[in-house]
Formats: sequence, structure tokens, C-alpha cells
Amino acid sequence: MPKVNVHNLDLFWRESGEGPPIVLLMGLETDHRGWARLVPQLKSSFRCISTDNRDVGQSGLATAPYSIEDMADDTLALLDHLELTSVNLIGQSMGGAIAQVIAHQHPQRVSKLVLISSFCVLDLRYQAALAALKHVRRTMSLRDYYGLVFPWMYTREEYERPGFIDDIMSRAATNSYSQPFEAYCRQVAAACSFNSSGWANQIGVPTLVVSGNQDLITPPENAVRLHSLISGSQLLLIDNAGHGLALTAAVDEAAVAINRFLGQT
Repeated sequence: MPKVNVHNLDLFWRESGEGPPIVLLMGLETDHRGWARLVPQLKSSFRCISTDNRDVGQSGLATAPYSIEDMADDTLALLDHLELTSVNLIGQSMGGAIAQVIAHQHPQRVSKLVLISSFCVLDLRYQAALAALKHVRRTMSLRDYYGLVFPWMYTREEYERPGFIDDIMSRAATNSYSQPFEAYCRQVAAACSFNSSGWANQIGVPTLVVSGNQDLITPPENAVRLHSLISGSQLLLIDNAGHGLALTAAVDEAAVAINRFLGQT
């Protein structure tokens, strides 16, 4: 599998499809497989490059604290390695924070921007929840940990779908690339320190903001705020969708909107 060494870390990526390039950035403690339902709906028209951020999946582990800006630099180094001067950029949750930094600091590298279930800043309630979850994750099995987290990620309707949560739970709990605890803590710290409230209004690239209207982790008012700050952005709120929409049936509606948005000239 392809890896490139950036900033003394091996960065893993996977690609499929042909056409204008899309780079897809996942959120906290999730690797490129979080795009497993979206990429198949994009790759007929686009070259889809999904990455594992530092400290997750098959990418290397950091040895010191870092910021969202450092993770943005990782992505830029990957673009340089792939000789991509400009890409469409899709980021989910923390991946959306990374994407915001790139679009703000290096707008010439971003053709269009899609932010899914993302935020300007994590509210104090969720930061407190993450602090508590660190202690839980240290002591519990992965299955028990996800048993606590998934009700925040998925909706009532998704819990009522026979076998759906059990399947996701089984795959998460048996993940051979599960994130080490120390790496989880470093990513949590990076996400909690991010705040684009003071500069998101300077993002000038065409932007689509997507959120589930039942998202409990980054509630839809986060998407509304990003939409209000990023001039000319488009907003899509998906009914009956939660924070994990990229892995649920809700991604079908998102894929239609993303294909349409990225195909616009």
C-alpha cells in the first residue's frame, strides 16, 4: 500500500477512480475506511485519494503533541508528493478542520471545499465529553467503549435497522489498526485546540457545508455557522442523519449533492 514519509512520519493513502482529484480527510480516530460508502459514488467521475491522518490507521504515530495546522501540513506534503497543484478537498468532522486550514492558508491548492459534520470550534460540552471519554477508553475494551460512543454517532432510526449497529460495532471492535490510546489523546488535544471562528470568513474557495440534522457531536448549528461565515457557501442539512452519516444511508443524499457541487463550473 502506498505511503510517503512526511515530517518524519509515514502517511498512508489509497486512491481509486479517474478524473479531477479529490482528497478525503477523515475525523477523530477514524482511518480512510470511513469513506467506504462515499468513494464508490464519486470514483466514476473523480480520482479519489483518501488518507489516514497521522496517529491513525496505517499512518505513522507521532512522538509529541501537534495541531490541526500540523496535520494540514501533512496533507500538503502528500499533495506535493503526488504532484497535485490543486484538488477538491472533502473533510469530515476533524478532517473538515484540517481542510479549513488548507483552504484558508493555501487557497490556490483547493479547487472546491466540502465540509461534512464539521465545526469552527468544539463547544465546551463536547470537549468535556471527550475528556471523560479519554478515561473510559483507557480502561474499557474497544467494544464497550464504542457501545458508549455510538449512541452519539448514530440516530434512533439507524439503531432500529436490524444488524446495522452490530455490524459497525463488530468491525470497529476488531479493527487491526485500532488507534493506540496515546495517539487518541493527541488527536483529541489537536481537535479541542482548533478554532476557525476568527478567520473562516476569509475562506474564499467554493464551499459546500453538509450536516445531519440529528448530529449530537457537532450539532447542525455548527454547519449553519460555517455557512454564515464562508461567503457564497452552500448548505445541505440531511434529515434523519447523525454524525456518522458518511457510513450510513444518509451518505447517498450527500453523494448526489457533492457530485453536483463538484461538477459545477
